[in-house]
Amino acid sequence: MFGLTRKFKLSAPLEAALSNTYTREEMVLIDGLGTQITVPAGSTIMVEGAQGAEALLLLDGTAAVSRGDEVIATVTTGDIVGEASLLTGEPRNATLIATTDLTALVFNRREFAWLRLESPKFAVVTTELAEARA
Repeated sequence: MFGLTRKFKLSAPLEAALSNTYTREEMVLIDGLGTQITVPAGSTIMVEGAQGAEALLLLDGTAAVSRGDEVIATVTTGDIVGEASLLTGEPRNATLIATTDLTALVFNRREFAWLRLESPKFAVVTTELAEARA
């Protein structure tokens, strides 16, 4: 029908996690491209040295980031992980283990690249993260 605008309903966890950083249009794009997963506490999500095939955006929960045997950071709601491997093609530079049950959006390499093209803010954020975590 002419003149009608389709309204997209965002998932509540995504909106809560991203509303301070991204516009509604960017959040709709992110929500539409990602695949939501749930991960039980104690699960290893990413392994240092492994080839990266996806990035995650945490919607709820926390995870420990470690290099070798040392925990170097904790990530939580709104954080993006796994971006460096997708940007550089290098193996993962850290291991990620869920410290609580968590919910995340997963982006494969193609979805991640598309998101960077369509959202300049997402491109800047992920580039800055990868540089800071190198």
